[in-house]
Amino acid sequence: MFQNIFKLPTAEEYVSEKSLDNLRLYKYSAVDKSYLTKYALSHYWNWAVTLFPLWMAPNLITLLGLGFQVVSIFLILIYDPELTGPAPSWVYLYYGIGMWLYSTFDNVDGKQARRTNSSSPLGELFDHGCDALNCMFGAIVQSAAFGLGISNATLMFCFMKYHTGTLYLGYINGPTEVLVSACLASFASSIYGPQIWHMKANDFIPFSRLFFSDKSSIIDVIIVITFIGGIFFAVFARILVAAF
Repeated sequence: MFQNIFKLPTAEEYVSEKSLDNLRLYKYSAVDKSYLTKYALSHYWNWAVTLFPLWMAPNLITLLGLGFQVVSIFLILIYDPELTGPAPSWVYLYYGIGMWLYSTFDNVDGKQARRTNSSSPLGELFDHGCDALNCMFGAIVQSAAFGLGISNATLMFCFMKYHTGTLYLGYINGPTEVLVSACLASFASSIYGPQIWHMKANDFIPFSRLFFSDKSSIIDVIIVITFIGGIFFAVFARILVAAF
C-alpha cells in the first residue's frame, strides 16, 4: 500500500514551462459558505490561536498539525496494515483526536501568521503542501476507521479549483462538515469497532430499503451519499456554474 508514497517524480514532471509562466499570475482565491465554520468553528479557532505563544512560527504550527496524522499512519502500520481491523479501541479514538487536532492547527496557522505579521507566500505554500499530504493520510486513516481494506479506488482532489481558479467550499464541505463527521466516525469505531459500518443498512437506517438492496451495508450508504453530494453537486455543478 505504501510502496509508491516516496516515489518522487522528475523535475520535468512537477511543473511545465507553461505552468511556471502562469505561476507568476497566481492569486489565492477561496470561498467558504459553511454555516458550521461561520457560527461555531471560527469562534473556536479564534480562541485556539490565543493558546499559542507569539514566538511560535506559523509554519511550525502547520508541521505539528500534520504530525498528528503522521502518528495515525504509524499506528496503522503497527496495528492495522490491511485497513480491515479490528485494532485496539484506543487507536480509533486517536484517529478522531488526531484528525481534529490536525484541523485545528491547520486553521490556526494562518491566524497566527496574521497575529504576528508573518504572512508570506512560503507560508501558504507550506500550509497547502501539508494539506495535500493530509489528503492522502486522511483517506488512509478513514479507510482504517471504516475497516474498508485496501482497494484501487481513485480519489479526486483539487479538481474543482483547477478548473474554476477558486477554492469553493460550499455549505457542506470536506474540510469542515466531512472532517467533523470523520472524527465522529472514528470515535464510533473506538466504541463499537469498525465492524459496525459493515452491518446491514436496512436494520439501522430508515427508508434505506427504498434505495438499497438488503445486502447493502451502512458504509455502502455513506459512500453513495458522499459520492452524490460531494462529487456531483460540490464539484461538477460548481464547474458548470463557473463555465456558464
